[in-house]
Amino acid sequence: VCMFEELAVSPTITTQLLAHTEYGVRSLLVYGTDEQQRYYLPEMAKGNMIATACITEAHSGSDIRNIETTATVSDTDPNTYIINGKKMWITNGLNANVFLVYCKTKERHTSDDYDDRFSFFLVHRDMPGVTISPPVSTLGLRGLGLTHIEFKDVKVNAIHHLIGQLGEGLNILRNLHGYVRTTLSG
Repeated sequence: VCMFEELAVSPTITTQLLAHTEYGVRSLLVYGTDEQQRYYLPEMAKGNMIATACITEAHSGSDIRNIETTATVSDTDPNTYIINGKKMWITNGLNANVFLVYCKTKERHTSDDYDDRFSFFLVHRDMPGVTISPPVSTLGLRGLGLTHIEFKDVKVNAIHHLIGQLGEGLNILRNLHGYVRTTLSG
């Protein structure tokens, strides 16, 4: 909190750092596998990887249960998920190379019973199917790197790219929001 108080002189830098540390780094520290932590955290600490969260959508706004971005299990590989959807107002979207993407997933409970769940997947900027808009024009915070991002048939391996457990995304998001709000209130 003390660090963010000092950085608050520049709201742009504070917001960028908050997106990187409180969503990207913290999600890996708390929910990431040992393999994910070994791969991502040193690179994030060095500044070689910049992370951000992709949560907001045009039709759902802040209604985190009403998102349309989906992660559908592949017909050919049960560990591969295919992500489709559009996220808006992504802080650090212009500079980030790792996106924490909040998706609607389906969990099969019985052969005929599906239940919508939410999950987080790590998606790299250079994966096929990731399209990043030019920076969104804003009145202030021009250095924020605010963009919209589209995911079209982006394939991710759940073993390497799923944060936490499948269907745990809503709880992860609530916990991460708690950390962000605490830091902002400091």
